[in-house]
Amino acid sequence: MHESARAEAVFRAIQNELAKHEVKRVVKVTLLVGELSGADAEHIIEHVQEYAKGTPLEGAGYVVVDKPVEFECAKCGERYGTDTEARGCPKCGELRNNVVAGHEFAIESIEIE
Repeated sequence: MHESARAEAVFRAIQNELAKHEVKRVVKVTLLVGELSGADAEHIIEHVQEYAKGTPLEGAGYVVVDKPVEFECAKCGERYGTDTEARGCPKCGELRNNVVAGHEFAIESIEIE
């Protein structure tokens, strides 16, 4: 149920944007999906495709851009990902950090004709 609600929100957001333009059809939709978003992009796309039947969105292609987790050091401001071998900040060793990327779930772009 969670993914169907997200899919409905994506579909409505696209429909709202399409209403602002003269559109024959949607060619491609690009979704930005953060590693921590909890979103199952493929499942969401399946639902959106169901909602899209009979609309300009029917038959559109989908691209998913994965956004990895990114931290910012609370001491020096260095940004780093989970790929670092350091236990904390790779620059200063600080263990405190803030998550600054990875929760995203958004429509990045819509390509139309």
